[in-house]
Amino acid sequence: MDRDRQVSLGPDVQGSMDVGATYRTPEPSIGELLSRITSDTSELVRAEMKLARAELRQMGSTVAKDAAKVGVGLGLGLAGALALVAFLVIAVGDLLNNYWLGALLVGLVFAAVGALLARNAVADVKRRGLKPERTIESLQETTAWAKRELADVKQELTR
Repeated sequence: MDRDRQVSLGPDVQGSMDVGATYRTPEPSIGELLSRITSDTSELVRAEMKLARAELRQMGSTVAKDAAKVGVGLGLGLAGALALVAFLVIAVGDLLNNYWLGALLVGLVFAAVGALLARNAVADVKRRGLKPERTIESLQETTAWAKRELADVKQELTR
């Protein structure tokens, strides 16, 4: 099988060569192929790392926003609870003629609401996940590409 490429020189080439003549150029050597694969792989790995950094930055920003929401929610819940606790304990205590039971009931209600808010925030974080999905997918594609290239080189070496 002839693996030489035909190169056609156009009419703009000057000198003693025939216009439109064809010349054979050899296929790249195995060393050149390995060099190209190494270079391409290095370039892909650098691109993957850049993508991973960008994705982790974005994910960190999202997690920070969620954490801020949780913090603000807990802070407001605590402030509201403190402001209303005195009122509710006195109101329920007056109704029951027992202030400790009023304080217990009010405390349970606030604890339930706080637990519900915290559970929802944790569920949001779990739903989004913490893995850089696009980077993992891209790395898998790069690995598959590198394996195919290596198999092609091995196949060329055995010919």
